Amino acid sequence: LWSMGCFVTSDTLIKLIGRDMPVGQIMFLRGLFAFLIVFVLAAATGVLPKIRLALTPIVAVRSFTEVASTIFFFTGLMQLPFADAAAIGQFTPLAVTAAAALFLNEPVGWRRWLATLVGLIGVLLIIKPGTASFNPAGLLVVICVFFVVARDLITRQMGSGVPIFLLILVSAAAVSLTGLLAIVFESWIRPTWGMIGYLALSALGVTGGYYGAIVAMREGDGLLRIGGHQGRRGSHLGLRIRNGQRGRPPAAGRENNNGGLRRRHEGVGLHARRERDCR
Repeated sequence: LWSMGCFVTSDTLIKLIGRDMPVGQIMFLRGLFAFLIVFVLAAATGVLPKIRLALTPIVAVRSFTEVASTIFFFTGLMQLPFADAAAIGQFTPLAVTAAAALFLNEPVGWRRWLATLVGLIGVLLIIKPGTASFNPAGLLVVICVFFVVARDLITRQMGSGVPIFLLILVSAAAVSLTGLLAIVFESWIRPTWGMIGYLALSALGVTGGYYGAIVAMREGDGLLRIGGHQGRRGSHLGLRIRNGQRGRPPAAGRENNNGGLRRRHEGVGLHARRERDCR
């Protein structure tokens, strides 16, 4: 929930300034602010000297998916009503469900597959392909969703070898540098102090969102996805699907911790019984 709130806040601020500032300039400035924030956090927590751990091919691929998802989402967001972009983003946790089943062999029951199908139908109803009201910008947000799914699956597979702040630091640098390249194709403006403030707050929000999303993918159920550009109801739906419930979303962190403790105690007990049997 924390990650979801951070992303929604960040995206709202980007939408407000996106009417006047080009996408590339937004990527560069927000990425720069995010890089500075995370650099300070990485230095304060003592992980900065381990930066070589983040200079690997798999981190580079993850950063590529981060850059691609940002480009597609920002471009689509500027051409769509915010409500439509957020609604399409609600498909993200459902797409992670399907991808986790196909690529990570996560167990997915028929209820989850049904929810994924319903979510896909909902996206098609919003985009309305083949009709007069079809807006191609909706496809950009859909493409963003699939890059976010790829990023999260990579994060899941990476494990915890690379500190979180280093992952975010590399991603922020990649996004910022990519935005800087756009100066060749765009006419950048002189930002006002208000725009700079919005960008700084957006960078703070996206940093918190990325931190929560990485923690969720590393330590939580692979089908639980909190993050990426999605609305509040989409996040709640993802929580309900994960727990196989239709009721209110549980306190995920507390239940995950309790469940992990129970599993560890059960594993210890089983191991002890096996040792006694062997003796």
